[in-house]
Amino acid sequence: MNLTIAIDGMTLRFFLLLLAGHILSDFFFQSSTIARNKGRSIKSLLQHGLWTFVVHSLVIFPFWSGLILISMFALALVHIGIDWLKPRIYGNEGKSLLGFSLDQGLHLSTLITLAWIVSSAEILHTELLSAENLDSFTRAMVILGGFAFNGKGGTAVVRLILGRFPDIGASLREARSSAYAMGLMIGILERFILFLMVLMGHWGALGFVIAAKSIARFKELDEKGFADYYLIGTLSSVLVALLSGVTVSLLLGLL
Repeated sequence: MNLTIAIDGMTLRFFLLLLAGHILSDFFFQSSTIARNKGRSIKSLLQHGLWTFVVHSLVIFPFWSGLILISMFALALVHIGIDWLKPRIYGNEGKSLLGFSLDQGLHLSTLITLAWIVSSAEILHTELLSAENLDSFTRAMVILGGFAFNGKGGTAVVRLILGRFPDIGASLREARSSAYAMGLMIGILERFILFLMVLMGHWGALGFVIAAKSIARFKELDEKGFADYYLIGTLSSVLVALLSGVTVSLLLGLL
């Protein structure tokens, strides 16, 4: 593969927009019902494929052309194929963190492959935005994708990690159903704040956010089962926010 093609500025921006479109369609615009049923329901799978096509087509609008939109349709078909194969290949393992990582890795590889194919075909042109506005739009989409991942994506990752302790999790959800629901929202807000702080370079604020959350739960930490479960969930949530924040910062640095 020609190195100049791989690092071409237009290709890079196209790939980053594809990546943002994937995250938005796979996490923000995918309902819980579709996510739960797409492995066994053709209707849910096709609905997800439609959202994948629509979101990607909107996000890459600076590069709109007939061939580009056809490539978005092909991407949606491949996405549907991967999601259909996932439960049939991994079975119950597909609901593990490893299955989640492999699934996202396959989707990422299709985005890289598509960006390379489109770049090689020399059909990447943008007349809708100036170079400066294209960079601003790409940055906005990448950051928006980062927030989308820290929302539903981060919740999925933390749940998969905590899923390794089903007995403790089930008992806590039953005993504190309302508190558990609020905890999910707190986790999302926590990741949003930490993600934003990383992007802004305010690393010193991270400890304050974590400390404030711990103080609010101070009395409950006397119960060992809850304390361990809480600590694993919090550290997992923080790790998701930090890694996604660093990744987005590095991607923005390429522009």
